[in-house]
Amino acid sequence: MIRTGFAFLALSALAACSAEPEEPAIVSHDEVAETMRRLANEGEFFRAGQWESTSRILNISNISESEAAELKARIGAQKFSTCLTQEEVTEPDADFFSGAQSDCAYAGFRMADGEIEASMRCVTGDIVQDNELTGTYASDRYDFTLTSKGVGPEGATMVMDISARRVGDCTKLGSARPDEPSGENDNETDD
Repeated sequence: MIRTGFAFLALSALAACSAEPEEPAIVSHDEVAETMRRLANEGEFFRAGQWESTSRILNISNISESEAAELKARIGAQKFSTCLTQEEVTEPDADFFSGAQSDCAYAGFRMADGEIEASMRCVTGDIVQDNELTGTYASDRYDFTLTSKGVGPEGATMVMDISARRVGDCTKLGSARPDEPSGENDNETDD
């Protein structure tokens, strides 16, 4: 579910890392997972069920206008429908927000009182990105802004809007995991 935004960033291949990046301070993956499990036990985490989410590029900088236009046209607004299982709700792991495809290290993570702030450095192949996620959440919805900065002299910055709503029970057992989109590319842009 949340992972779709980060997997989506990896597909965009915004920036290859040509310089040794400075390592961010590390927040343990166990601490992140424990925070989410505590929220789940307190009933303040996402509810299991079918979720529909949308991600949309708001801004891209540090690349040419033609490259930005091509990226927006190719990616547009993405819509996903995913099933969040009860197990993923009660036993969320540290990959919940980053996805299994990337090697991410948290530099900060706070999720409480309906607000989230997370920062992480993610590596996918040769691509290194510093990601900042901020927004609000409830058991049946979330609205996040994701800022992703490519590390290195040619690193681009992309800002995305990611939102989702729980629409009911899962439509079928064993449907796509949250990091496997089952939606379509609408190629919508709001410039």
